[in-house]
Amino acid sequence: MSSIKKLNKSGPKAASYKACFTLGSGARRVRRSKLVKTKREAQSWLAEQSLKYPNMNTVWRRSLRFEDYYKLWFKMERANVVEPATADTYSVTLSHLKPFFKKGIGQITNMQVQSVFNALGKTLSHATLLKDLSHLRMMCRAAIRKGDLSYNPCEDIDLGGNNARIKPYEKKFMAVSDLRIIQDFLLKYSYEFTDINRLVIFICTQTAMRCGEALALRVDDIDCKARTIRVDQSYDSAHSRLKVPKTPTSNRLIPISSECANVLDGWIVQHQKWLQDAKISNSKGLIFLNKRGQLPTAKNINSSFHQLQKRLDINPIYTVHSLRSTLASLMVEQGVPVTYVAKALGHAPGSNVTLKYYIDVLPSAVQADREQAVKVISSTGESGTSGRSS
Repeated sequence: MSSIKKLNKSGPKAASYKACFTLGSGARRVRRSKLVKTKREAQSWLAEQSLKYPNMNTVWRRSLRFEDYYKLWFKMERANVVEPATADTYSVTLSHLKPFFKKGIGQITNMQVQSVFNALGKTLSHATLLKDLSHLRMMCRAAIRKGDLSYNPCEDIDLGGNNARIKPYEKKFMAVSDLRIIQDFLLKYSYEFTDINRLVIFICTQTAMRCGEALALRVDDIDCKARTIRVDQSYDSAHSRLKVPKTPTSNRLIPISSECANVLDGWIVQHQKWLQDAKISNSKGLIFLNKRGQLPTAKNINSSFHQLQKRLDINPIYTVHSLRSTLASLMVEQGVPVTYVAKALGHAPGSNVTLKYYIDVLPSAVQADREQAVKVISSTGESGTSGRSS
């Protein structure tokens, strides 16, 4: 029988509790123990041990607070199968939910979950609520499988969301005239070793690549003669690591203009010389290593992009990802098939991601449509109609 014993020890590093785990009897009996500082730690450890033995009673897991159960579930079922960046989203979900769920998961009701998401919807976007609910629902389904819950309280939840948290249309899509100003400036710019951030932005303006994909480019990925760029990895700047793309379709070959190829050809030669002079090792052949032998972060790139917009008298409201959305819409507007655009962006065939998030009417087209609508409305009485009013 498992138990928790309180110890009479003092001192800042002294353990206050001893968790004792026991399963079976006789020669097959399993006995384990652990010294911890708090009763919550002891409960969590016993709950973790119980998950390792299918026939173990669920009492220790059911006694856990929501926060501890969530952490245990993530550790046992999700931590080893998700990328670090994805793991961060689970932590964010917990930070949103733990102020509301103070007791054990067995006491969570459907009405309570709905009430919690109603409250969260006042400050969080619909997309964030959807992700939080997805994580909570997965945890509850796992709890049902383990016998810790009899039903899933996360089903049939209506989600709202704060529309103010959604990126405004004006920030997502750049005016084509502004895009051309930026492209022209970066194409004619003379790049130095300190201009790595600007060159990353230049690549994004020419390819619609993700910022992380551009940062991960190597010398071997650039074929200036064939005028192509190969994408087969990405840089996760939040965790300072190169990683393979989330989906196989992100591995792709992107065509570039001869002007873009010339800029990259010159940069690669000069960059290698700069690294050699600075005695910086570059065993992976990365083309955007800086003077510290590191890759810049996505945050650095966006900061440089905002500075560039100010320099060019453009309202600094756009992120580097806005370039991707704008270029995707521009390609479709100019007659490039959506299927090709999806492939160029690295989206899966048949996916709605391209149409849902990246394709929209560009600002110039919106203005033209507005003017046409006003013209039609204002000239209604002049178009040969009977002129009768109702």
